[in-house]
Amino acid sequence: MPPKVRTTREMIVQAGLDVVRDEGPDALTMRAVAARLGCSTQPVLSNFPTSAQLKAAVYERADELHTAYIMQVEPGAENPLLSVGLRYVRFAKEEPNLFKLLFQSDGLGSTSLAGLVAADELTPIVSFIAAEAGVDEDAAREAFACIELVAHGYASFLANNSMDYDESFCARTLEAAFVGIVCMERGDL
Repeated sequence: MPPKVRTTREMIVQAGLDVVRDEGPDALTMRAVAARLGCSTQPVLSNFPTSAQLKAAVYERADELHTAYIMQVEPGAENPLLSVGLRYVRFAKEEPNLFKLLFQSDGLGSTSLAGLVAADELTPIVSFIAAEAGVDEDAAREAFACIELVAHGYASFLANNSMDYDESFCARTLEAAFVGIVCMERGDL
């Protein structure tokens, strides 16, 4: 008799990610993951005793994928910050259900935009903005918040509606937001 295939934690998280990708965040259940794996719920439950733990692991994996995706700045990109913003929007178009899981399911872990913008994980981006715009870190965080709101708004439209993605329009809008907030932070307006 052949040995039983062991259902690993990694397999379960990947199956959960696939469920979310195909069916949306609300479809992520232990039964749906077990069905995707072709097994009973027992292996899922032994690795993730609660659905909250399963959802947290899938969320974490989706966040890792999102971060890796947006930080793949194209070689020779004239404006790496613009590239990150465009990739953020493109991710929403290409992975709408993962975008919804990450940004429209109350899983961000912060209760304010200021809290999100103050996160240590943003330091490399904030440092880039500060150097590029010639402003201090506080002003760079303000600039990031402005750009993030514009990018997130566009991304939300794409993730939740059947809309065409116009990258040149998106690039002009993000660039205008960046230039406007930097001018404001410098006192040029």
